[in-house]
Amino acid sequence: MVSLYSFRKLFFVVFVAALSGVTMAAPQEKAREDEKGSILAQRVVKLLRRKCFPCHGGKPDKIKGEFDLTTRNGLIAGGESGHPGMQPGRPKASAIYRAARREDPDFEMPPKENDRLTVAELELLRDWIAAGAPWAQESEGTGGWSETP
Repeated sequence: MVSLYSFRKLFFVVFVAALSGVTMAAPQEKAREDEKGSILAQRVVKLLRRKCFPCHGGKPDKIKGEFDLTTRNGLIAGGESGHPGMQPGRPKASAIYRAARREDPDFEMPPKENDRLTVAELELLRDWIAAGAPWAQESEGTGGWSETP
């Protein structure tokens, strides 16, 4: 027959083991999320370079609308409109996403029809913003993405 003491001891050991598994899983899950965020950011920077940087990521004196997409702060701050360019975690509230979706005929980006984002590119941009807009590692000395390979 199992004594109450043995049962409590067994319960305690199982409980501690279960908690250890939870605390060990949390850092691994965080690392996976960080990796997914990094991959997402790398894909987005390629998209921004191709579609947006010609007007919003080149030389500082040639950036149109004062909207610099080479840094996270620049993207969030927005441009000459004074409105935020992006709200991490809120794609539908983010001007860059709304402009890329061409929801407002007076504010469509990129402006050329042949540069329009595909459905897959729009989904990538939406997912990135919804994930909090994780930012890829910035290269030293540039302060942003403009010069990173």
